[in-house]
Amino acid sequence: MPNLWILATSASEKLINSFGFSLDQKNWISGVYILPVGWKTNLIVINQLPVIPINFLVKNFRQGKNSRISYIRIG
Repeated sequence: MPNLWILATSASEKLINSFGFSLDQKNWISGVYILPVGWKTNLIVINQLPVIPINFLVKNFRQGKNSRISYIRIG
């Protein structure tokens, strides 16, 4: 069964914790939260992602005018 990925532009620690999400820094970068294995659900909080070229497109995709510049930088 595939995983469900939820994308959020921002989320408070209270909200994240209320749904039972937790950080798994051993396997994921900051800004990516997981639920227990059986739920097969992950949460990506975009404003918490580190600024590295691999996710530059994701961080700027919602800004429209920057999405093309981000694509060139990554590609």
